[in-house]
Amino acid sequence: MIIYKDITSGDEMISDSFQLQDVDDVLFKVKTKHVTKGGLDLGIAVNQGEDDGDAADGVDDQVEKVIDVVDAFRLQSIGGFDKKGALAWAKAYLKTIKERLDKENPERTQQFQEKSQKWIKEVLLKDIDSFEFYTGPSFNTEGSLAMFTYEGEDVSPTMYLFKDGLVEEKC
Repeated sequence: MIIYKDITSGDEMISDSFQLQDVDDVLFKVKTKHVTKGGLDLGIAVNQGEDDGDAADGVDDQVEKVIDVVDAFRLQSIGGFDKKGALAWAKAYLKTIKERLDKENPERTQQFQEKSQKWIKEVLLKDIDSFEFYTGPSFNTEGSLAMFTYEGEDVSPTMYLFKDGLVEEKC
């Protein structure tokens, strides 16, 4: 399995156990799913307080609906941005990625800059109000943000991550 970690924080953001689609060789696109978490009755009774006649029934009423990727990687919601906030984050983050590419893969820098700026302008900023942003578990907002939006008639959001802001780690 390959895990993709944020280059800034080292947070695990996604893995190849999810279906990753390449978008213009600059982003990963992931179709997520809502899943139900909790509420399992395993049929195991806990006998605490048995002397008082109060045996627990083993039922967990804490049922919640979560997004599979958010739950699997403990991503933390930071809500949405307005255009100005999104642009400020993108500018700083893309600069971090550019500096990394300049050192490790300079022939990719120009292509990355052009394609990432195009996507930000034509997709992210065009429909900024429909996006919700998540950090990794360390809550480092200067690093990679997972960008979630609903596309078309989808009932679960689609997640986007900049590929060059992630480093692969084989497990």
